[in-house]
Amino acid sequence: MDFLAESFNQKAVYWGSPTTDGFGKLTFGTPIEIDVRWEDRNELYVNATGKESVSKSVVYSNVQDFENDGYLYLGKLTDLSTAQKSNPQSVSTAFLIKAYYKKPDIGANVYFRKVWL
Repeated sequence: MDFLAESFNQKAVYWGSPTTDGFGKLTFGTPIEIDVRWEDRNELYVNATGKESVSKSVVYSNVQDFENDGYLYLGKLTDLSTAQKSNPQSVSTAFLIKAYYKKPDIGANVYFRKVWL
């Protein structure tokens, strides 16, 4: 699947799954910038609870594992303010990860990841 690496020519910012601070407020880890292919399209998927839903966007990557309830933003880390970097919910174009899929190549050396937003 190395040939797919050429397809990941867009930048996105990823925040992992948040944790609660014990008072109902979510805390996010440090965001990272990754290479992706981002497609704004509707696609039927099954979420973690087994419910069928339709995506707003589908994102592909081969460099980063993802978590449900994490966030993705199409753009560069430098596009975001300090406040936005600490809370993706303050970024109007950052979207919640609703489901993900991870598949190895035939030698299990490279992994292909797909995320539904």
